[in-house]
Amino acid sequence: MMLIYLLITVLGTSALAKGPTECNLTNPSEDQHCFGALVEPLFFYLLTSEKEKILLKRNEATVFKSDSNAKHKNNYEYFNNGTLKVDKTTKNDSEIYQLEVYSSSSGILQRKIKLRLYIIAPVSQPAVSQTCLSPQQMSVNCSAKGDDVEFTLALDENLLIQTKVEHGENQSVSNVILTLHGQLEGNLVCKVWNKVSSEQTDIHLISCKDTSDVTVAVTAVICVLLLLLALFLGFKAFIKRRSRASLREVSADVVYADVRVRRTAFK
Repeated sequence: MMLIYLLITVLGTSALAKGPTECNLTNPSEDQHCFGALVEPLFFYLLTSEKEKILLKRNEATVFKSDSNAKHKNNYEYFNNGTLKVDKTTKNDSEIYQLEVYSSSSGILQRKIKLRLYIIAPVSQPAVSQTCLSPQQMSVNCSAKGDDVEFTLALDENLLIQTKVEHGENQSVSNVILTLHGQLEGNLVCKVWNKVSSEQTDIHLISCKDTSDVTVAVTAVICVLLLLLALFLGFKAFIKRRSRASLREVSADVVYADVRVRRTAFK
C-alpha cells in the first residue's frame, strides 16, 4: 500500500529581489553583467557629471542621450538624478548595451563600457510533496517555476542537497527529487533562488507507516467475517431442514388421524 502526503504549507518566505532591479553604471571601469526580473521595473543608474555627457546604446541603436530633450522613449523614462527606468521588462530586453562617455567640452569619447543584461523569470513559491514507497523508503519532491533555479533541501538544518537545475526554453517548471529512508521525520526546508529572487517552503516530514500489520489485521477481519457468514448460512440451512422435517411429521400424523376417523365411520 502506498501512502502519499502532499504538503504545501508555507511557513517561511524570503526574497532577494521582488520588485525593481538595478544596474549601476555610475562608476564604470570594465565590461559588466546585470540581471533583471521579468515583467518588473529595471533602473539604470547613470553618470550625472556636467563635464561629461553619456550615450546608452542597445545593439548599436541609441536608447538614451543625456543632452537630449527627449526624456521618454518607448519603454524608457529618465529622471534628473541620473536614473533611467525601464517600466516593465521583457525577454527582448536581454541584450548587449553599450555606455559611451564623452567630454562635454570637446565631445571626445573618453570611455566605452559594455553591459550584458539578462532578463530572467523570478522563482515561484516551491511546492513540496512526500511519497511513501515503503516503510523503509520515501521520495521527496520540490518544484518551482522560474529561470536558472537553484535548490537546497535541508532536514532539521542538515543539508541534503544543493543543486542548480538547467532546463530548456519550453520547460517552465524545475524540480528536484530525493529518495530518503522511510522512517525519517523532522522539519524539511526547500529553498529556491536565482539572480533576482528567492523563496522557500517548510513542511513537517512524516515517517512512513508499516502497512503490513494493517494488511494482516484487515485479512484477519475478513476471514472472521467470512467464517461468521458461513456459520450463519449453515445454521439457516439447518433450521430450514428441521422445519421441513417437522412439517412432514405433522402431515403424517394428520393423514394417520384421518384414516382412523374414516375407519371408525365405516364401522
